[in-house]
Parts: sequence; C-alpha cells; structure tokens
Amino acid sequence: MEEQNFTETDLLNAVKAEVEDVVKDILCKQGDKLITPNVYKYFTPKIINKTKDEGVYPAVIVRFLEADVDSDKQYNDDASIRIIAVVKDEDHEEGIDGALGIARKLKEHFQKKYFIGSFDITGKMKIFVPEEQEYPNWQAVIDFSMSIPAVQTNVL
Repeated sequence: MEEQNFTETDLLNAVKAEVEDVVKDILCKQGDKLITPNVYKYFTPKIINKTKDEGVYPAVIVRFLEADVDSDKQYNDDASIRIIAVVKDEDHEEGIDGALGIARKLKEHFQKKYFIGSFDITGKMKIFVPEEQEYPNWQAVIDFSMSIPAVQTNVL
C-alpha cells in the first residue's frame, strides 16, 4: 500500500505554476518597456534581500494563508490562498488599474477552472484593492479557497 499525502506546499506550487501559465501572455508597461509579470511564492525578492527592486515588478505573489485541518484525515482540508498583483507606477491611477487588470485576468481564469492539479477551487473569489498601498507599488488582491485532498491510500 502506498499513501499519497498532499501538503500546503504542493498546493501552492500548483497554484504558482497555473499563475505563471496565465501571466506569460500579459504585457505590462514598465517605464518605456512592455514586460510580463514575475511570479513569486510568499514575497518578492526585494522584501527578502532588501535590495533595489529593479526587475522585480510587475509581479504576482502567491501565498498560502491558512488551512482548516481535518485531524482524522477523512475529509479534505480547506486552504485559503491569496494572490497579489503588484505594479510599479508613479501614477496611482494607472498603477492600480494595471494591478486590477492582472488580478481580473487571473480571477476570470480561475473561475473557469474547477481543479488545479489534484486541488479543487471551492467557494467564492474575492478581488479587492487594499486601503494601504506602498507608493509607487500598487496592489490588487484575490482571495479564494481550495481543497487539499485527504490522505489517499493506493493499493498496489
């Protein structure tokens, strides 16, 4: 017998791969160039390394927030996922519009899908612009839930 146990990291890696596939076709204005957003798990390199943010933005950050865990492992765990689209722009209206455009494309993509790998999308999706923004980086956020399958036993 072989058990297959999915983790929060497996879920986040699957979501990140899906986001990378979607944003590869999105072009964002960055200065006088058009570039595709970078995709990161948890945080951008700037936050981690405290270095210049050149080449970091536009970005999409994928985060695992929390999970309601079934201790008996008979049922699926419900996990909260957050996707943050970040655009750097001196003009707040253009920056927020750009971040919302990325977030909207991702939301529309995920609303058409029911599964990402072994994980299914559950519940409502919420898209919003946070009240506090770190000039000149503008954010739009998508929150949604996914289900992490319970431990599966495969009989060989």
